[in-house]
Amino acid sequence: MQSPRFLLALASLLGIAACGGSENGTDSAPRYNVVLISMDSVRQDRVGPYGHRPEFAPEIAVTPHLDALASEGVVFDQAWATSSWTLPSHMTMMTGLSDAAHGVVHDYVRMDPQRTTLAEHFSAAGYTTAGFFSGPYLDPKYGFGEGFDFYQSGMMPEDEREGWIRDRIAELEADRRAQGLPPGNPQQDFTNMRDRLSHEDITSPRINEFGLNFLEAHADQPFFLFLHYFDAHYDHIPEKMEPGLGKRFDPEYQGDFSPDRWYFNPQVRGFANGRPQRVIGDRDLRHILAWYDAEIHWVDRHIGQVLSKLDELGLAENTIVAVVSDHGDEFFEHGNIGHRTTLFPEVLKVPWVMKVPGEARAGARI
Repeated sequence: MQSPRFLLALASLLGIAACGGSENGTDSAPRYNVVLISMDSVRQDRVGPYGHRPEFAPEIAVTPHLDALASEGVVFDQAWATSSWTLPSHMTMMTGLSDAAHGVVHDYVRMDPQRTTLAEHFSAAGYTTAGFFSGPYLDPKYGFGEGFDFYQSGMMPEDEREGWIRDRIAELEADRRAQGLPPGNPQQDFTNMRDRLSHEDITSPRINEFGLNFLEAHADQPFFLFLHYFDAHYDHIPEKMEPGLGKRFDPEYQGDFSPDRWYFNPQVRGFANGRPQRVIGDRDLRHILAWYDAEIHWVDRHIGQVLSKLDELGLAENTIVAVVSDHGDEFFEHGNIGHRTTLFPEVLKVPWVMKVPGEARAGARI
């Protein structure tokens, strides 16, 4: 099996745009704007361009806007991320280097400042650069902000976080009392809830607020815009995003299991001898997958707003749009859930749809 290198190719291909549109750096080709969109935790087999339809609501298109982009652009069938988790995969996306070369493969490692990022290439070519991210591993402390004129988090504002954490700890303590359990360790509870926050935050609207404002303010100059959408990442809480959204994707469900906070729920998996053990039944697991579809649909809706804004501003015919994912998720295909623990196709095979204006091979598959 070949090495999963599609993100390296993506960085190289987008880098051509920063050189005036041609590989030799001349100005013989159009000077395209570039919008690079990353859908966190979206596996290839759950989006429309790869044939997916919701199991319990097949009349709904999970990704109608991505489907439309695919009909106008190119779909890459063999797209493999370099890693099964966010930090190294995005570092490859932003440097064109393999995980072994960039070395950012642990939570405590920062990119070597002598490395050159995709944003730095665009900036050196005279582009205005902006990145808006919505997950903790895209933080500037890892080096992702290098080369961006604007690089901003779309996660919950700091003045709201402490209140959210306090409320969750209060809920946790109430559950302990109801079960007759002793109080928890306040410091440990605070750390756990802080880490849990990104899983329950709803960030796509903030990302679009920043991204759409940027497009309106910089429509008259070449730009590179990076948008990172985290909302399809577990936990799956589509009903909090929009009441009724989750139910649309599994309208006949009669069970009592809520995918809300499912990744941390002991009714889903236990551990024996240090190894995960599946606990959840088949129908409830399929219900979780339906809510996963609902969240992907939510992200696609926000991507659609960006594509509409490009049309509205007259930018669509001069802007390369690339939509990718950094990794997928496992739903017990190999004994576990989530990502970062294996290198199987469900966590490495990702969508990649790309439109280049004027490209004659619209609707092609590579």
